[in-house]
Amino acid sequence: MKAIKNLLLYYPSNTASEAILSIALAMNKKGYKTILLTTCKAGGLHKSFQDHNIETYNYSIPKNNFFLIKQFFFLIRFCRQHNIDYIYSHLQAANFIAVLAQYFLKAKLLVCRHHSDYIRLGSSKTARFFDKVIGKCAKNIVAVSDRVKHEMQKHEGVNPKKIIRINNAYDFSLFPPVNKIAKKQIIKNYNLTGKDIVLLNVGRMIPIKRQALLLELIFLLKKDGFHVKLLIIGAGQLMKELVKIAEDYKISNEVVFTSQINNIRDYMACCDLQVHLSESEASNNVVKEFALLGKPSVVCNNVGDFEDYCTSKNSYLIQKDFNVVDLKSIIVQIINNKQDLERKGEEIRSTIKSIFSIDNVIPKYLDEFN
Repeated sequence: MKAIKNLLLYYPSNTASEAILSIALAMNKKGYKTILLTTCKAGGLHKSFQDHNIETYNYSIPKNNFFLIKQFFFLIRFCRQHNIDYIYSHLQAANFIAVLAQYFLKAKLLVCRHHSDYIRLGSSKTARFFDKVIGKCAKNIVAVSDRVKHEMQKHEGVNPKKIIRINNAYDFSLFPPVNKIAKKQIIKNYNLTGKDIVLLNVGRMIPIKRQALLLELIFLLKKDGFHVKLLIIGAGQLMKELVKIAEDYKISNEVVFTSQINNIRDYMACCDLQVHLSESEASNNVVKEFALLGKPSVVCNNVGDFEDYCTSKNSYLIQKDFNVVDLKSIIVQIINNKQDLERKGEEIRSTIKSIFSIDNVIPKYLDEFN
């Protein structure tokens, strides 16, 4: 009888992730025993794993000067105690700890890189140092997009032979269905009926997400007589500033700031189009999740992994250094041609289900772990 192999998913966040859970469930079906370990307190990610009877652990300590050292020694002890055969680490902090710990463990390590264009956007010297160490020490690195792979080779000099190109992938059955009662209540609460178009933006309120340009867009559309609504879902350092901008533009009735919510799909179902203007991305999940509802997005060229699945046939593409007037023209064209909106929605849903199905990528993981 073939011995069961223990696979550790090592993660520095407790936020629920369908992508991470999908990997765990798929590997379990292939005969592995998957275990989750995070470097932070338990949260939604742990609950989602526990709901599927997957073991979860966390080692939460204050983030002081000894944080990395303590996490390093804990990871070594944990892997030895649980006879871990494989480690799959995600995101920078976990990757950095794991590549150093690998020299003291029998477990085979696979690290996953999600971010790409941080260098051009001025990330800290510490962050760059961490990624250079990861790129140098890791024997196998998963790049979740072509852009991540390109950036690692160009800016960090990572040996291309180390890089394995695997998409983030999903078990689509894990996404909860839209709650029709909740959707109806959202439409009523925010007066979303009778609009020319209802726009959506999901993301942290930080400069690179460029929500201020969205507010200018709404101002221009209202000025031209269009009845529009914008839902901005998220929180962050620019919240107060963005609310003030909306007030100054006199568009407070046209813009809804929801802060962070749990039932995001119910809100997505109430919107016609997502406008995602971020100038930096890793592997974006909200555009994919919106697409699964049969709804397209406006995205910027040459950002994140959009070029892997967004085309002129299924999305609305704009240049990263776009002009708001040009963006307004695109929205007006969409308002005047809702059939194109529906057609692109069906196209992007089909594309996402094809490219990002966990069933299509799990053989690549098996190749690495066997």
